[in-house]
Amino acid sequence: SSSSSSSDKKKKKQTLSTTTDSFVTTLLPLMNNLLRQFQTDSNCLTNLASLCQYFCSSETMTHHPKLKTPLRDMVQTLVDIYGTVGDESSLPVIVESLATLMESSHENDNSTVRALCQTQLSQLTQNLTERLLELLQSKAPAKEPKKKKKKRKTRRSSTSVDDDDEEEDDDNKENDKEFAIHRCIQRLSILAKRIRIQEFWPHDFRQELVDAMTKRLEERQLGAKTEDDTDDPMENIIPLIWQKEISTDVHEACSHATKHTLDFLLACLAWDLYTAKQEENLSVDKDEDEDEDDDNKEEEEEDENDDTKVEEYADHVIVQQRDALVEFLGTCFQQFLPEEEDEEDSMYTDDHIQFSDTVQLAALQTCGDLRSLLPKSWNQARSPFLRAVALTEDQVLIGGSIRYFRSKTNDLRDQEELDVEDVSTVHRWLLPFGRSLVANWSESNRREAGYVFAHSVGSGRAAQDLLLALGQCCKRMDPVRLMETHMATLRTSFDAWLAHEPEDVESERPTDDEMAAFAAAEEDHRDEFELLLQQSKCLAQMLKPNKKALEAKLQDPMLAFLKEGIRFAFSVADEGEEDELLPGARLTFLLVLEHFGKLCKPQNAIVLRDYWTEQVSMLQRDPDYDQAHQDDLDAMEQFAKLMNFPVTAAASSSVGQSPKSVLVQDYDDDVDDDEEEDSVAQTPRRSSVSRSSVARSSVSTALSPLLEEEEEESKSSGGGGGGARRSSVSMDTLEEEEEDNAVVEDES
Repeated sequence: SSSSSSSDKKKKKQTLSTTTDSFVTTLLPLMNNLLRQFQTDSNCLTNLASLCQYFCSSETMTHHPKLKTPLRDMVQTLVDIYGTVGDESSLPVIVESLATLMESSHENDNSTVRALCQTQLSQLTQNLTERLLELLQSKAPAKEPKKKKKKRKTRRSSTSVDDDDEEEDDDNKENDKEFAIHRCIQRLSILAKRIRIQEFWPHDFRQELVDAMTKRLEERQLGAKTEDDTDDPMENIIPLIWQKEISTDVHEACSHATKHTLDFLLACLAWDLYTAKQEENLSVDKDEDEDEDDDNKEEEEEDENDDTKVEEYADHVIVQQRDALVEFLGTCFQQFLPEEEDEEDSMYTDDHIQFSDTVQLAALQTCGDLRSLLPKSWNQARSPFLRAVALTEDQVLIGGSIRYFRSKTNDLRDQEELDVEDVSTVHRWLLPFGRSLVANWSESNRREAGYVFAHSVGSGRAAQDLLLALGQCCKRMDPVRLMETHMATLRTSFDAWLAHEPEDVESERPTDDEMAAFAAAEEDHRDEFELLLQQSKCLAQMLKPNKKALEAKLQDPMLAFLKEGIRFAFSVADEGEEDELLPGARLTFLLVLEHFGKLCKPQNAIVLRDYWTEQVSMLQRDPDYDQAHQDDLDAMEQFAKLMNFPVTAAASSSVGQSPKSVLVQDYDDDVDDDEEEDSVAQTPRRSSVSRSSVARSSVSTALSPLLEEEEEESKSSGGGGGGARRSSVSMDTLEEEEEDNAVVEDES
């Protein structure tokens, strides 16, 4: 039976070989004419180009040496079409076929096909590079500013007509130059994504490319001041290049050229990193790392704290190109346009907004890939090379990404109202952040993660599913940090809700329209709080342990989470700020914590009773306690029932009384479950007369730092969250406070 099965396999193999041989010998001689005949038809060209990658069988070339000529003609035709075809959709397929021919011929030891492809790709890369550098280095003809002349009733002279024609020709040449630059960098970018283009270019021209594209962005930067003070205020806002009478396609070509430049630089950096890791003999496989010799381990441990080893890589090509790319990304984010209150009277046109969006969206996506390619965790690696190339200074990238992301939040929120969601829109905005957060989760920016996780509700089902999957992934890596991120998310959302509370009607005799507008604003405010409660439920679901071992590990961090939430709810000002809220203005935040309180076991929650009692006592001793709003006190009472904490005896009667007249009581442990469910998450309805969110001076929406202690590696076992990385009842400091946004805004 074994002999018969082996013979069957041989027959199948021979049959397959015969079929392939017949396919190649029949179709290959026709490919050259077919490609040239249908090169203007994008669909036909794409299908034909995808077939070309299969004509590389060494056996076929050995048995049919006459096929080498049509194969060479086919490769030459593919290269020619790649450099001239107008439709962009077929370009990646052509590159894939050429790269596959080169790689598969290497595997089949077919030196003829490999050498042919390498020669053609090398010539193509050199031609595109030389053409691009020629375009970037060419200067536009200098033009003197037009001088205003007095109007005369004479006929227009022929000289003025010639001058206008010459100026129009110069503008056309400049326009053609921008389109040509776009075409060249686009083709180089597609090549770089598939093959290591560094093997074929004449020299490393990336810095020249970055300098030229930076200059083009600076010339078009809206809102930038000109060097010369002019009488026209519009010149200080709209650059002169936007005021020229040129086609809007020129600026669009520049924005797309910027996108392809970012793709090109990132792809080249990835190839350099791949080659460098091989040269440094760095292994990605953890099992191989564990099997290293003891001598190698000792040597690596000695290099761990050796800064001189890291400094030796300061001039490494990866370090230089990383810094250049980060600087270029900062320039891209400077194209940000602030939102204007009156869009109808906006000085920015649709072309301005489209240019800004295209550049910043490309920068946002590149940031996610770059931070994933060079994660922060490498700064703790044994290898000095990895420590040198790790991207640790990413504040500009985070600030620019978040600022642009927040300005386009409505694109995600609109998905909730659509019958059929646009999944591509969800992926466009969330996947770049998801990639960078997963790659850098141990050292991620919690404020950045908070803005992303805020879209777990209210942005459609696709966004919710994606962020739930992201939360589960982050929980497996570091659940404590996920709790810290959720706290940052909830506090930011709550402060925003608090600041958006409708203002009272100022008129003593309000009209029906004013009262209707106020009622609508209050209804919207209640809907916002309902969305906040849904957000809290979704975030708590991410933390719900699916294993008993994980449940025990999360108990102490959950106590720390609740303690920080209680501290924030009873606070009246953020750390380092003078503005204070009225007592109890944030107590409604306790309703947001209820879903997390359910994850804490009752016997563990006893640890927080003393802290809770202390906060209640401080609240009641406040001189302005009599101004506390009833909705806030009701929220405190509701949370106390859930957690079996002491609370004021009669919250309604305590308002207006002195602190000494307020009694403190304990709720029984046997609270009825039905009553508990009914009391959870009641939306506060604030009165239009007494407003606890009114600040003593003003309301602040800044996210204060979370209190924490130094991070410790805890290997303790047994009860109380054995094995948790941080087991003390405190949260990590949110060091990134406003730094991420401030850096970019200052530069802008």
